Amino acid sequence: MVAYLVFVSWQAMCGLALIFEQSKVYGACNIKQARRVAELCGLAWLGFSYLTYEASTQMHNELAKKVMWIATIVSAMFSVVAGPARLTKANAREPYLVAINAGIVCWVAYTLLGEM
Repeated sequence: MVAYLVFVSWQAMCGLALIFEQSKVYGACNIKQARRVAELCGLAWLGFSYLTYEASTQMHNELAKKVMWIATIVSAMFSVVAGPARLTKANAREPYLVAINAGIVCWVAYTLLGEM
């Protein structure tokens, strides 16, 4: 359960960071609408965080397990697209964030496998 709560908290922090920090960076590029898209993605990530929390409280339910696995896979793919499949140069802290995300994802996947 601790892994799930850490995961939920991490997802919420990522969503807030997209809304309040990264959206400004994206908005400074040539495509002004990128800011709104980033804010929308951050809001979606917050919603995903809430769904992940609700699923973590009902792990006896098959639908809850599927939600947790989907959240884990999406977060793993975030590490891929922000890491080795990145299209632009990373800033100084992004490699650390990708490593933290990958560690949390591995911990959650390990926990989920233990519940099978």
